[in-house]
Amino acid sequence: MKAIGILFTVLSLWIGLCPATDSTNSTNSTTQCTTKQEAILVFLQDGSGSIWPQDFNKSKAFAVNITQHFQIGRNNVQVGCVQFSDVVEVEFTPVTYDDANSITSAIMNMVQLKQGTKTGKALNATIPILQQAAASRPGVPIFLLVTTDGASQDDVREPAENLRNTTNAIVYCIGVGTEANQTELNLIAGNKSRVFTVGSFDGLKDIQNTVMKQMCSEVPVQNNSPPAVSKDSTPAVSKDSTPAVSNKGNDNCECPVCKKVPKQKTFFACYDMCGEQNKCPPDQKCCFDGQYNRCFTGKEKVCLGGEVKPANANAKASG
Repeated sequence: MKAIGILFTVLSLWIGLCPATDSTNSTNSTTQCTTKQEAILVFLQDGSGSIWPQDFNKSKAFAVNITQHFQIGRNNVQVGCVQFSDVVEVEFTPVTYDDANSITSAIMNMVQLKQGTKTGKALNATIPILQQAAASRPGVPIFLLVTTDGASQDDVREPAENLRNTTNAIVYCIGVGTEANQTELNLIAGNKSRVFTVGSFDGLKDIQNTVMKQMCSEVPVQNNSPPAVSKDSTPAVSKDSTPAVSNKGNDNCECPVCKKVPKQKTFFACYDMCGEQNKCPPDQKCCFDGQYNRCFTGKEKVCLGGEVKPANANAKASG
């Protein structure tokens, strides 16, 4: 019997992961998303006890299908996931994984929390995650996709307004089944055009392409070309910022003598061109570590352009 149960679960996951058969919509949404490079997407998944295990699997498969429309990466689209019932579980944040396979595995391995439904509590718990994401990638659009099957047992109006106002997140809300409260869904999203309802979890695959097409239309096209800098110019420095830090290969960085620093997910990423755009915390500097521009306290040692060079190399070269 145990083997039969496992086989049923595997089959239900496989079926849920199959994309919708509307080839026209699927092609359009995929094309739109892959050409628009930068976004942060966090799923807020209802894992309450009113959802059958097989339906929870369909909800997870829906989230995976959404992520597969994006180009995943530290400098492209980052994905996080939070599950809630009457408690909240942060499954992973947008900086946890840099590849689609890891995200898929993490979503599909979520263990359903069950118990009650406190959507307001979940929205409040998601705010710091979105704020951290916004601080790490200023100017990058942030999406929150909420999926729930019923009315919340706590207030959602104030938490939803607070979340949107403090994070500037674009909130989409999907209500599943007859118990989903339309008024509540509208309050969470803050915009009726971003609210979708389906009769059952089987219906998620039917709205997948519609949701994706609308989300993609709200992701601005990024210009990945570096800004033009004349040979005689140096990056601008704002009055309140640390000296400007330029992109890969340049050494205008106020960090100690260079030494290779291992990649760590706890560091915030920062723009290739810092100065006025530098959004690192006040006590940190934006430096290139050999692979990424990251925020450092100034006590670490970094490797600029992949080569070991003294921190004052640029000053000597320009002197």
